[in-house]
Amino acid sequence: MEKRFNQEKLFEILKEGNPNSLGRLLEIYQLVVEKQLSISNIYDLYQFEDVIVSMRVSNILKRLWRLNPEHVLPFIPLFLKDEKRYMNPTFRWTLAQIFKELFTKLTDEDKHSLVNAISRNLTIGNDWIMLAQSMDALVFAKKKGLTIPNLLKELKVLSKDSRKVVKNKAIALLKLME
Repeated sequence: MEKRFNQEKLFEILKEGNPNSLGRLLEIYQLVVEKQLSISNIYDLYQFEDVIVSMRVSNILKRLWRLNPEHVLPFIPLFLKDEKRYMNPTFRWTLAQIFKELFTKLTDEDKHSLVNAISRNLTIGNDWIMLAQSMDALVFAKKKGLTIPNLLKELKVLSKDSRKVVKNKAIALLKLME
């Protein structure tokens, strides 16, 4: 039997606790696994674009797709639709993680759409995790033979970034693109 949580209550539960901890994430994850709470209820929390809640939503979704990719695959079209409006870095880097971890389960169309969405991450924000995860996914895409958009201008800027991980990933991707 599915538990009934309104979005505000679920948001508050996932917002609880130290921001550097899992909070009550595992409790909510277990409710989803036991089918007492729907994945849609969790996914819909991205709309609030809250940093802590988005990180916990992404963590739950990642646990679900690692348990069984079929839990999250039906949400790929929604991720692709919502990527045009959600700018939260956690949502954005989750696209990169989905691409890499579910690659063999994605349709060719989804692969190409995700590559384009991930490429946009290099132009819309400065979060180091989003940038690093995105460039890592683009290196993966290139090695898998997919075409990625021309990002030479953005990558040249990022190759001079003060953050070592961002700089090194930009250099690595530049080498593959030149």
